[in-house]
Amino acid sequence: MCDPFSVGDRMRRYESCCDLRKKKKIRWGRLRIIEKKEEKKKGSGKEKSLKSRRSRKKVRMKRKNADPDQDMTEELAQKYYYQKLSAEEQKYYKEILKGLEDMETVIHVSTADDTKLQKVFEYIMYDMPTLFWCDRSWSGSKYLSENRTEISPGYTCTKAERDVRQNQVDEAVGQCLSGIDKDADDYTKIKAVFEYLVNTVDYDKNAADNQNVYSALVGKRSVCAGYARSTQLLLEKLGIQCLYVEGTAGENNEAHAWNIVKCNGKYYQIDTTWEIRFMTRQKIQKRMREIILIMITYVLQMKRCTATIR
Repeated sequence: MCDPFSVGDRMRRYESCCDLRKKKKIRWGRLRIIEKKEEKKKGSGKEKSLKSRRSRKKVRMKRKNADPDQDMTEELAQKYYYQKLSAEEQKYYKEILKGLEDMETVIHVSTADDTKLQKVFEYIMYDMPTLFWCDRSWSGSKYLSENRTEISPGYTCTKAERDVRQNQVDEAVGQCLSGIDKDADDYTKIKAVFEYLVNTVDYDKNAADNQNVYSALVGKRSVCAGYARSTQLLLEKLGIQCLYVEGTAGENNEAHAWNIVKCNGKYYQIDTTWEIRFMTRQKIQKRMREIILIMITYVLQMKRCTATIR
């Protein structure tokens, strides 16, 4: 019988044991490499997590230190009169505008300069036809030692009434814009708004709230300020730059308001009010001619009747 513990067998067994040890070493080595890779992954995961936490913290800090009126600033970049103010005055502009939009009874402004306050307040009224609840008046209390003013604006309605009226204005704006092609050129858009106001709004000095868009768009009766502000609001909705302008007009230099529009890269003056008044005169003259014709016809008929009786 072959000795199971012969030299050859022992050698083969030794070699197989060595192979097994090598395999174990390789396996352990591989396991060690895998463990190291996993440790690296964990480490990189921790680093990523730490980085993400740091980035989130930076974002929070940026938000904290950022201008809270950033959205407002971007919107105001399109406003003509806002751009005419200094950086300091623009700050007052935003403080007052935010208060007016929230219908605050007292607005804190970081200046005690009456001249600048009056200028800024007027510029807001020129830029913002949407503020139909403001009557353009304000009173204030100055604190010279603190260089600030508390102003109290005049409002034409309560907040609840404002919300109701806002819905009415939005509906009227929607009705006007629904008939205008958004892809039309500037001239077509301007002409469409012009004709809409001429055909739907009557000139009336006794109209309520006649200094704002509510009188023209909802009440359908207004004066120059209502026409001009409505023109501005509607054209801005269509992406047309439109400025509100105040001055004097006519032989008697009466106070008047109109618009300047940007049409295909050039600026033109547009006056919806004068068109309305011209049309009104035409209508009156036409009616007078009709009355005169009726009277002439009546007189002729009476003469004929008299001649027949004789």
